Amino acid sequence: FGGKIISFPIYFECFDPPSATVSPSSADLDGSTIWSMGKSTVVVLHNFPALLAPQDVKLYFGDVFCDGQSCGISNFQNFASEVVLSVSVPPSRTSGVVDISVEYNGPLSIPVGGNADVAYFRSSRIALASFSYVRRSPTVLYSAFCAECNPGPYCIKNGWCGGTNKVPTVNRMSASGAGVLSLVVENIPSIPFNHSSGTILPPAAVYVEFGATYAVIRRIIYSDSSRLSVEVQLAGPILPGEMNGRITVKTDSSLHIMSTALFP
Repeated sequence: FGGKIISFPIYFECFDPPSATVSPSSADLDGSTIWSMGKSTVVVLHNFPALLAPQDVKLYFGDVFCDGQSCGISNFQNFASEVVLSVSVPPSRTSGVVDISVEYNGPLSIPVGGNADVAYFRSSRIALASFSYVRRSPTVLYSAFCAECNPGPYCIKNGWCGGTNKVPTVNRMSASGAGVLSLVVENIPSIPFNHSSGTILPPAAVYVEFGATYAVIRRIIYSDSSRLSVEVQLAGPILPGEMNGRITVKTDSSLHIMSTALFP
């Protein structure tokens, strides 16, 4: 129609989409994985640019941005066909599946056939992998009874009871009501307590039952994000025989939310 024809090149950069695999692919709510290294996992990236520094990627666990505080990249390695990240895992308030998102944030080389003097708008390179947070069932790891305690705040000292019978009795206790039972429970929420006296601070509560009989909490030895250690005494004699004990922990005694474990 008599007008001028104006043409200009359009550059398309084609690449295989990045992908990711993660192992271990699950953690407790506090971020602990099955690995001995604790709260960490390994993310392997495929079809991903090589890194010069950890800052070359943006890492998310769900909505949590890993800024090096609650989570981050502790190490990375570039290989011919993949990039391997060692990643610290953040805690989660709830169980469920989240996406680990790894987005390349570093410098990109000039596209093949491109011009060094031209600014290019590049496609984001994001790799995703699923990660699960699980709430593991509370488990009693240790149940040891002493007929007599050592002097001082703790009944068992350096693995020994007081008195003449020094060896703690495992998974058994006297029905007479005398003596102290020490318990260590895993996958249990942390509760506040007085570190000097060992008494539980409100609003938390701990209950230990043997059949229809409640034990008296002698003291809390320690309580952290995953384990609780407690000493208990029977309030009086109980009928001899086999029975399961039950320990119940409530972070708020006014709520119907509790963690419970059975033990022999």
